[in-house]
Amino acid sequence: MNNLYTLSARGKFLGIEVRINDIPLAIFNAGGNLPDARINHYVIPGKNVATLHASNASDRAAVHRDSLTLLSIERGGVQITQSNWTANPQAPALPPEMSLEFDAGAGVGDWSWLTAPVITEPVPNVQALHNLLSQLHNAMQFIDIDAVMDLLALKNMEMIQAFGIDSARMLAAQRAFFAGLFAAANWAMAPLNLTNVGFERCANGRMVRPVSSTGENPISSTPGASGEVFVLPVLASHFSDGWKIVR
Repeated sequence: MNNLYTLSARGKFLGIEVRINDIPLAIFNAGGNLPDARINHYVIPGKNVATLHASNASDRAAVHRDSLTLLSIERGGVQITQSNWTANPQAPALPPEMSLEFDAGAGVGDWSWLTAPVITEPVPNVQALHNLLSQLHNAMQFIDIDAVMDLLALKNMEMIQAFGIDSARMLAAQRAFFAGLFAAANWAMAPLNLTNVGFERCANGRMVRPVSSTGENPISSTPGASGEVFVLPVLASHFSDGWKIVR
């Protein structure tokens, strides 16, 4: 795929979040790298901004003291831009956010959320947003793959568009993934306590991310046989016909 965009983040990370156009991509809480993450579904026409965001001063100081941080973007396997931030223990901590810009031109990213209204504070129609999360949680708890696919339909359509995937094959693969996930003998969802769920605005205010009071994703399973927990990150936008999952 000649227009495949990938992002690589390398260095020693602690509490660092990677975002594309203010959309959360990954968080590093225990160190490590993010090699070749596909980001077409985050890329928009014209100027794009990739950022490394440190959540607090102690994390920024730790990164600044201990590491060389590299953020790079490739298109079609060819690097188009990169930035380095060099550790310097004699200087102040890193700034809260470090950014890297690239231009994607006009032929990408006709995404629904780009025309969604900017979400204000307090979040509008929050009961409907709670209902959306409850529907997704219940569909996964009671192993209703059709309902899960319906709730993820807009996100799936835009993923197909972003990567030029055969739609029938992609949707069949996703169904197979959920079927395998739900087939676990002890499959169950962790309780969803909506009174402990808040919503963080992102995508420059055009999406929200649900976050529990402890900072965790509220759509998650109970631990499996080996202690693994399945987490389904979701981002939602508010349209004239209600809230929809877009990423």
